Amino acid sequence: MRKASMLSPNSTARTVRDLLERCLWTEPGRLEASTVDEYRRMSRTRILPTMGHIHLHKLDADTLEQFYDEMLEEGLSPRSCQKAHTILQGAFKRAIRWGWVDSSPMVGVKVPRGPAYRIQPPTPETVRRLFDFADEDEQFGMGVAVRTAALAGLRRGEMLGLQVQDIKSVELVVERAIAEIRDGGTVVKAPKSNQTRVVPVADFVAKILGEWATEAQARAAREGNTGPVWLFSPNAGHDRPWTPSAWSSRWRKVRMRAEAVDVRFHDLRHFYATELLDDGTPEATVSAMLGHESIATLQKVYAHHVPATARRAAQALGDRLL
Repeated sequence: MRKASMLSPNSTARTVRDLLERCLWTEPGRLEASTVDEYRRMSRTRILPTMGHIHLHKLDADTLEQFYDEMLEEGLSPRSCQKAHTILQGAFKRAIRWGWVDSSPMVGVKVPRGPAYRIQPPTPETVRRLFDFADEDEQFGMGVAVRTAALAGLRRGEMLGLQVQDIKSVELVVERAIAEIRDGGTVVKAPKSNQTRVVPVADFVAKILGEWATEAQARAAREGNTGPVWLFSPNAGHDRPWTPSAWSSRWRKVRMRAEAVDVRFHDLRHFYATELLDDGTPEATVSAMLGHESIATLQKVYAHHVPATARRAAQALGDRLL
């Protein structure tokens, strides 16, 4: 059996339950609300019933790998095992920082791996239908937002974080995102990659964004808003952004009317990426436009589209030499 993590002298009685309850129920930190809810559910239903009683210094890699094997035997997917591992891994990092343990048992643990998740973006026909029904929500600029998401590839939080000043002719400056923090309200944070990026947009997208930005500024002036003007806001004065959960509620109404109930707002980003790849756009360019930390992320998430793109490029080169 592998060596277990060493426990700090003042932490001899603490258990996995103590650790997760502090991480997820007492001090969830700056995790987004939806993430906390999902982590709590996994902890309540899987981790705590099986390992909640184990003292931190007695948890080792063998125990963890047996736990993942049992999850698979019960019919859960490798993805569920990976999620449980992510929860425990993050919790033990905090335990080390708090002085509860000297090292983590997560090092070297073999986590089940399943097949890569296959992205299924909406078709162009479905996206056009979503545009049409989003236009019915004209008061809040839903049609503008949906077109921008599908044709600029922004994440939901990045879309909600746009301010009027971020519209630069035929480009968008993405330098902030909106997130909901469990027990902490709504916060403005850096984009997921922690880097500001500039995203080019088609002329007609730039036109509707410019027109909506002008409308937002006019509304803000009428309401006496002298602060930042948020491009998409539930308020007449555009003085605050939508919360992600409230925006998703409006999106659900749009996709229901469009008979596209399975299309998440994030799927518009997938549509953007896969259409660019299918058009032969270089992977490095698409990765930069999406704001990925590295091209490896693109190759992993869109694994089923990258080879097809490479094949078309190779064929095009061959055709030129025939």
